[in-house]
Parts: sequence; C-alpha cells; structure tokens
Amino acid sequence: MSAWPIISLPLCAATTANAGAKISELHFLSKADEKKLKIDLNQTSFDYPREKCVHQLFSEQVKNDPEKIAVVFENEQLSYQQLYDKSCTLAMYLQSLGVKPDSLAGICVERSLDMMVGLMGILQAGGAYVPLDPEYPEDRLSYMLENSKLDIVLTQNKLISKVASLAANNPNAQIICIDKDWPLIEKSVKDLRNKKVELRQDVSTNHLAYVIYTSGSTGKPKGVMIEHRALVNFLCSMSVMPGIKKEDRLLAVTTYCFDIAGLEFYLPLINGAQLRICRNEDVKNAASLMSILKEHNTTIMQGTPAVWQLLFYAGWKNEEKIRILVGGEALSETLKNNFASTNSKAWNMYGPT
Repeated sequence: MSAWPIISLPLCAATTANAGAKISELHFLSKADEKKLKIDLNQTSFDYPREKCVHQLFSEQVKNDPEKIAVVFENEQLSYQQLYDKSCTLAMYLQSLGVKPDSLAGICVERSLDMMVGLMGILQAGGAYVPLDPEYPEDRLSYMLENSKLDIVLTQNKLISKVASLAANNPNAQIICIDKDWPLIEKSVKDLRNKKVELRQDVSTNHLAYVIYTSGSTGKPKGVMIEHRALVNFLCSMSVMPGIKKEDRLLAVTTYCFDIAGLEFYLPLINGAQLRICRNEDVKNAASLMSILKEHNTTIMQGTPAVWQLLFYAGWKNEEKIRILVGGEALSETLKNNFASTNSKAWNMYGPT
C-alpha cells in the first residue's frame, strides 16, 4: 500500500502519453523512487531472539517484574512468579515421567488457570503439547489422542472420566489431573529437588512447541507440527506490529486448539503484559463479552469475524478503543465498515500458521 502512491500517478501519466507501449517499456519512475520500491521497501530483515524458545522469553519477564499479574480467569489470578513456579514444578514432574524435547503431551482442560499452568509446564519440560478441547466431539478427540500416540494427558478432575474413555484405545497413556493430583506432583518434585535433580533445559528452537489438528474438512484431521522458532518468529513480529506494551491487557477468547491461541496466550506473557482468559459461555454472549471488555479495561482482543460481528450487532461501539485483531475467517465488507464507522484500529490476522 505504501508503494501505491509512488507508482499510480506516474504510471497513469506514462500510459496516457505512450498509449501503444508495453508497461515493461515505460520508464516512469525517478531513480530515487525506483530505489525506494526495489530496495528501501524490501528491507524485511528483523532482529529477534531467534535462539530463544517461547517459555524462555516468558522466564525473562518473570525476572523483570515477578509480582505483576500475568494471567487472570474470573476471580482467580497468578503473578508472573507464581505462574513460573507452578509451571516449573509441573515441568519437573513431567520430565520425571519421560517428557523430553519433541515428546508429545496432551492437554484436555477447561479454560482456566490450570490451562496456562499445563501449557507452560509442558513447554518448560521441553515437550510439545497437543490441545484437546473438551467441547470438541468425542470421536474427534479420540482420533486426535490415538493418532498422536500420546503417552501423557493433562486434565482436570471434572474431566477424568471423559479423558479415560477417550484414551481407551491408548492404554499406555498416563492421565494426570492438574488440580486433584497437585499435592502429589509437589511432593514428587520436592523429593527430586532434595536429590539435587534440576529442571533440564535441553530444548532448542528446532524442537516442537505444539501440534494442532486441522478441521478434517478434506478427510481425517491432520496434525500440524509447529516448532519453537516459528512460534517465536510470529510472536516477535506481532510484538512490533500491531504491538503490545506492558500496560496492555489482552482478552483471550479463542479455543486453544486454534493456531491463533498461541498469539493470545503468549504475546502478553513474553512482553510483560496481562492475559485475561474468557469463559466459553461469555464469548457466545454479546452482553457478557461487552461487560468484560469494559469492566476489565481490555486494550487488545483477537477474535473471529463472527465474534466481532456479534458485538456490533449488539450495539457495541468500541468506545474503549480496543485494538482489534481479527482472523480465522475471511473479513466481510460489513465488518470492515463496522470497524471504520467506530474509528477502530483493526488488523487482519487471517492465516497466522
């Protein structure tokens, strides 16, 4: 878009003056403009921590401001230090069970603080997570669990029966309840630390961060393997544009089985900002979502066009001046007009992976 003003008027003038000429034969740019188009506007190299994994970038923020609130769910919250400590405890326990770089560990939990402890714990252990949304159809979840050959699945006590049923064809899978089993996890890790066992840090950016499954619209769902370097590249790019500051509060509304959830969860946590996790019920209720956006001083939210349209249909005017990220579906003209009429800043995030 920034190149269009440079090209359009000179091109129109040149074609008018030389109606029979081929465009390749026209010389309508000054040397300065030609340099800007060919060289200046193509300076796409970007310096970012390409040797760091996402959990390592999070750990740096823990050192910067350990007492700051990192993640909020309803009336519960964890500081950066608390999230780090809990995830490292879980990571040591997972390593004791054999989790290592490129190991896959499933996680089937409801949206909660447990979700973030589980995701970050798997990453801290060096493993890669396979998200299993409990709201997905059981046949799909069962296929994902069996196809990925999971040896470990993290869950919650309320879902234990469901997960055990899903894992019926994978008898070797160990099911760990993050909530119910936490005292056991802490005791086990305390014993390990007494034996001078430390959390191993042998994961690199070439190792897997997570595996997400496609919708299966053209057949069976397929697992897409995402390495740390791809995730960090994406997050660091998004840190610059649209950008995020320590003062920001991002509301996460997307299922963790979608690729864009990586942005929602980790973008705030690697930049010292705050993550608020929205309940599924509130995402589907325009009045509830509008209330949350306003009451909790949300500054950034990523949602599908359907979610944003739900808000606009309910009369939302974006008086909070929330920075809007939109993806997952094609952006309609109606929604573009809604963004424009409310003077909103919006970024189209369609297709991040």
